[in-house]
Amino acid sequence: MRLRLRGDLSRFPFRADNPAERGRGEFRVAGRLNNAVLEYAPGHRTPENKVLWPLAEAINGSIVFERDRMEIRGETLRTLGLNLSNVRATLPRLGTHDMVLDIDGEAAGPLQEFLGYVAASPVLGWIGHFTEDARGSGDARLGLKLQMPLANLRETKVQGGLQLQNNDVSLFPDLPPLQAALGKVEFNERGVNLNGVAANFLGGPLALSGGTQKDGAIAIRLAGTFSSEGMRRTAPAPAMARLAGKLSGSTRYAGLIGYRDHQLNVTLDSTLAGLGLEFPAPLNKPQGDSLPLHFVLNGAPTVDGVGRDELRLTLGNSVAARYLRSRQPRGAWTVERGGIGVNVPAPEPDDGMMINVDMKSVNVDAWLAAGRAIAGDEHEGAAAGSSPGPNFAQYVVPTTIAARATELFVGERRMADVVVGASHRGNTWQANLQSRQASGHIAWSEGQGQGVGKVTARLASLVIPESQAAEVKDLLESNKGASASIPALDIVAERFELFNKQFGRLDLQASNVQALAGKEWRIDRLSLTNPDGQLKATGRWLTKDGKSNTGMNFTLDILDAGRLLDRLGFPDTLRRGKGKLSGDLSWNGLPYALDIPTLSGQIELNVGGGQFLKKDPGAAKLLGVLSLQMLPRLLKLDFHDVFSEGLAFDGISANAMVNRGVVKTDNLKMHGVAATVLMAGTADIANESTNLRVVVIPEFNLGTGPLVYGLAVNPVIGLGSYLAQLFLRAPVMKALTYQMQITGPWKSPTITKLDNPPDAPVPAKANKE
Repeated sequence: MRLRLRGDLSRFPFRADNPAERGRGEFRVAGRLNNAVLEYAPGHRTPENKVLWPLAEAINGSIVFERDRMEIRGETLRTLGLNLSNVRATLPRLGTHDMVLDIDGEAAGPLQEFLGYVAASPVLGWIGHFTEDARGSGDARLGLKLQMPLANLRETKVQGGLQLQNNDVSLFPDLPPLQAALGKVEFNERGVNLNGVAANFLGGPLALSGGTQKDGAIAIRLAGTFSSEGMRRTAPAPAMARLAGKLSGSTRYAGLIGYRDHQLNVTLDSTLAGLGLEFPAPLNKPQGDSLPLHFVLNGAPTVDGVGRDELRLTLGNSVAARYLRSRQPRGAWTVERGGIGVNVPAPEPDDGMMINVDMKSVNVDAWLAAGRAIAGDEHEGAAAGSSPGPNFAQYVVPTTIAARATELFVGERRMADVVVGASHRGNTWQANLQSRQASGHIAWSEGQGQGVGKVTARLASLVIPESQAAEVKDLLESNKGASASIPALDIVAERFELFNKQFGRLDLQASNVQALAGKEWRIDRLSLTNPDGQLKATGRWLTKDGKSNTGMNFTLDILDAGRLLDRLGFPDTLRRGKGKLSGDLSWNGLPYALDIPTLSGQIELNVGGGQFLKKDPGAAKLLGVLSLQMLPRLLKLDFHDVFSEGLAFDGISANAMVNRGVVKTDNLKMHGVAATVLMAGTADIANESTNLRVVVIPEFNLGTGPLVYGLAVNPVIGLGSYLAQLFLRAPVMKALTYQMQITGPWKSPTITKLDNPPDAPVPAKANKE
C-alpha cells in the first residue's frame, strides 16, 4: 500500500475540478487486492435479506483512491461461479450524494452460470423474468457495463451482451431445446434484443429476432423448418419422440413469442406442406398436401406460485383443440380441462378432457391406440427423486366422448348410424348409445393387469348382423383367447338379434375365471325370451393352447314350436306345438356356433299339439325324415290319408344321446289321431344321414287307441318293449303295424319295408295227472 498526501487538509481530498485546485494539494492511496470481496451496494437488500447484486469474490487486482475518485481493477475475480477478467469498478466522485458506481468487465464460462447470475440479480426483473426457467449448456462470453447510483439503485443502468457459442438453450421446460445456438443476446435496463441469433430446433434451422418493444413487452419472431427425423432425435420427452414417429418429411413455420407482465404468449403457423401425418382420419395426409396449423398459447400471471395458461390449436377446417392448464411451483403442467372437436368447435367441459366428433366414419379403436401409443406410461421418466415430467396422455386420452357418425368402430366392432355420449371416471366408462346395432346405457369397468374388466348394459336393442359374423369369429378365435378378449358381461337387451334372427329378450351374465384346465369364460346365466319360447341355460367356454371348448346345460320351454322354428330360420316346417327340450351338450369351438362333428351330450324332448307341414322343410332335413312325408311316394303303402297333408301329432317324446355329431335314440314316439310312429336308431347330423327303424301304427278305430296311446306316452318304454307289449295285449295290431328301415342321406333316404316278426310259439300246457 502506498500513500501520498500533500496540501492544506482543509481542502481534503483535493478535488481537481480545474488546474488551480489540483495545484493546492494531492491525495492518492494505491494498493494490491488479494482474494478480496466487493459488495456493490452495502445496506441494500432484497425482501429475503439477500444482497441485491451478487458479490464479487476472489478479487486479484488493484485499488486506487485518488483525490475524490476510487477505482478498483480486477485482473481476475469470481461471482456466482463465473470467472471475470479486466473488471473495473469506479466511483468518480466520492463523498457526494449522487455517487455513481461504474462497473465494466468481461466474463467467460458455462452458459448456465450466466443464467444463474441473471436470476440472482435485478436483471431478471428488468427482462420480465423471461429467462427464469431457461437452462443452457456449453460456454459463452459476456460483456457487461453498469452505472449504479448508490443512493438510488433502482436507477441503475446496464448494458450487456451475451455471445452464444454453439450453446444448447431450453427456454421453457416443456419445449424442445435450441441446439447449437449462435448470435448475441443484448440487454439493458429497458429489456433485451436478439442480434443474429440462430439455432437448430427440433432438428431444423431456426432464426430468432426481435426483443423488448417500446411498450415494454418482449416480442421474438420465429422462422424455421421442422423435421420429423430431427424431432425424433432431439425430443425432450419420450412421448414427443413417439409422436414424431407418426410424422415424416419436413415443413416450414413462422411464429411469435410475446412476454409482458409475466404473461407468455406464443403463436405458431404452418401450412404443414411437406410433412406427412400417419394418424387415423381425419389427420392422415401425404407429405405433399397442405393442412394449415395455427397454435396459440396465452399465459396468465403467476399467482401464489401457481402458473396458468390456455392452449388453442386448429388443423385445417376440421380439427380444433383447447386446453386450460395449471402448474404448481417447479411442477409439470396439468390439464384442468380441455377438449378436441372434429368438424365441431372445440368443446369446453367443466373439467376433464372431452372429445366431440361429427364424422362419416370414426375409428375409436385406432384413435385410442394412437393416443396411448404416443402417451405411453404416464409415469415414465418420473424416477425417484426427479422432478415430474410432462404427462402427454392428458392431452389426447378423453374422460368424455361425444360422437355422431355414419359408422363407428369400437372394441373391434362396427356400428352404424351412431350417436353416443361417454364419460370416463376412475376406472369406469359410461355411455349412452343410439345406433343400428345397440341402443341404451353401457358401463365398462376397466380390468386390472391383463383382465379386460366388466361390461354392464341395459339396452333397448342389440343387433349383431350376419355381415359381421366373420368379424365376431375372428375376435373370439384370436390368440388372446376368451378370457383376454371378452370382459365379464351383465347384459339385458329387450330386443336381441343375432345374424338376422330375432331372439327376443336377452339376459346374459358371464365372467372370466381361472380354471385348472385353462382360461374359462363362465356363462352364469343365459336367458332368451320371446312369444314363442324361452331358453334358460348355463355353461362355460374354455380356452387353452389356442383351442376352445363350449359346454351348455339348457332348458327350452316351447310355447309355439312352429313359430319358433320360423324365428330360427326354418320356416313352414311345423305348425303349433308346445312342450320342452332340455339337455346337456358340449362341442369344440365358439359358444354361438355348434361344431356338429364334435357335438356330444344328451337331450330330452317332449312336445305336443303340432303338425308337420307338407312343404319341403329345406334346411330342416331331419325334420323331413321325422315327418315321414316321403313314405307315400316311396312305398306302395296306403299312408295317403295319414301323411300326405303332414303328420299331425298330439305328442312327440324322446330321449337321445349325442356322440360326436351322431344322435342315438331307442324311444322316439309320435302319437296322434291318425297314427302312432315309433323310431329307434341313429341320425348322423354332421353327414346328414340316418339309420332308423320306424314303426307306423295307423288308427283304425278298433278300440285299441287307448292302449296304443297309453304305451306311447310312457317315457321309459323303448321301441322293442313297446311292440312286445302291444302285440301281447292286442294281437290284432300286429297285422296293422308297418315296420321299415330308413337309411342313407336325409335328402333322399332309402326306405326298406320290414316284416313283422312271427308270433312267438305258445308253450304247451302241462298234462294233468
